[in-house]
Amino acid sequence: MFKAIPVDGYGQCCCASSHVETLARYLGLEARGWSITQHSVPEVQYDNSWHTVDGSLMNYFLRSDGKIASVADIKKAVLDWHAEHPGYRGNDGKLREFAAKEGWKKGPALLASTGEKFWDLSGINMAGWHGWPSTMQEYDCKEFPFDYGGSMGYELNVQLREGERLTRNWFNRGLHVNQLEGAGDHPLAKDVAPLGMCRKLGDVAPGRIGNGTLEYDVPLAGGAFRRGALAAENLAAREEDASSPAAVHVKDPARPGVLVIDMPTSYVYLSGLVKLQPVVGPGGSIAVSFSDNHGLDWTEIARIDASGPRQLDLKASCYRRYDYRLKFSSSTFV
Repeated sequence: MFKAIPVDGYGQCCCASSHVETLARYLGLEARGWSITQHSVPEVQYDNSWHTVDGSLMNYFLRSDGKIASVADIKKAVLDWHAEHPGYRGNDGKLREFAAKEGWKKGPALLASTGEKFWDLSGINMAGWHGWPSTMQEYDCKEFPFDYGGSMGYELNVQLREGERLTRNWFNRGLHVNQLEGAGDHPLAKDVAPLGMCRKLGDVAPGRIGNGTLEYDVPLAGGAFRRGALAAENLAAREEDASSPAAVHVKDPARPGVLVIDMPTSYVYLSGLVKLQPVVGPGGSIAVSFSDNHGLDWTEIARIDASGPRQLDLKASCYRRYDYRLKFSSSTFV
């Protein structure tokens, strides 16, 4: 069974091509990808010929024999029309003007034969932008084959430690992957109106981008933290030493104690917060450091030399980082 799992919240034509190729190969069909003008499309072979099913723009075109056209078929139809109608090549404005009021039906017969399934009277698809004008530019191309790297036989590997919680929400808290670039509120965070096709295809989600939360209350007092840590050195838990005023403390005061906690997630971090209740003895200190390359390098976030509750903002360190984990049930890659 093939599953497409949204991780970053985005998927473009290359991703959709990968999905179509992977599904076709799972069914035992030969498949390949093509890079055309500012677009990526897949082809599937059956009935001794190639056929293009665009999973991104959600269209296909039928030849006169009723079979789905290939990239070569569509390209020929587009180039032949441009040869007979000079002045439109690469001119998006003129193509949209021509397409208006069902003018697109006067374009290549191959596109007109199936266009009504996907385009409105102006030749625009349900998403509100791509359509006939785009197709007339995308297939006016010097195409080259490209495999979009699909894979089969995997599932998302969500493993939670004692004290760890993963909450996945449909609603949005104003966070998205471009927020630090000054993009403001993402238009699809709370509204799917720009993706009209989603509603028509049964999408009832309150928004397109959901903000979830991964939380880990590290179980210190009983010593279970060791099972969820990458490293735990020179540390003793309260249940192991009842005299300790803290849930966990340094066992040998002459040596530093080390606790390394990873926070793996297949979803992109858009913020991060560490809440601490440190107990620091006279002359002691606790260093809190962050690594984004699996512990090869560390950056000190804070050095705590007094007892009391603390909160450390990790957003600047963890923003747009993630640790994508898969559980493979098959080693078949395509």
